Amino acid sequence: MMLPGRSVLDNVLLARRVVDDAGEIDVDGARNLLVNVGLADLADRDVSVLSGGEAQRLAVARALFTNAPLILADEPTASLGRENSARIIDALIRNRGRACVIVATHDDRVASACQRIVRLADGRVEEVLS
Repeated sequence: MMLPGRSVLDNVLLARRVVDDAGEIDVDGARNLLVNVGLADLADRDVSVLSGGEAQRLAVARALFTNAPLILADEPTASLGRENSARIIDALIRNRGRACVIVATHDDRVASACQRIVRLADGRVEEVLS
């Protein structure tokens, strides 16, 4: 959920403050994440003006900025075009080693970027690829 009345950048920064309110927040790091997901031009805009795809990319940037040890991404590219999907995949891949990222997707391009693929069919594991 986005925090209305706040800018795109504030939404990223506030996510980190919720996780770790001690210490200084890396504003440049947040701005770099916005560049990576293609939202740098919207950093100072209120989140209420974002499209669904822009809000989805902001959610990924926020999740990555928290430095959480686990990120669960349910269809992180579902409402995105090819270029923005590639940005999100790239941002998630850059995060390798800092967090375990589990992605649920129907997009073969997203799955092919993953280190391990578990395919489900009718609620059962069909195959595991490493």
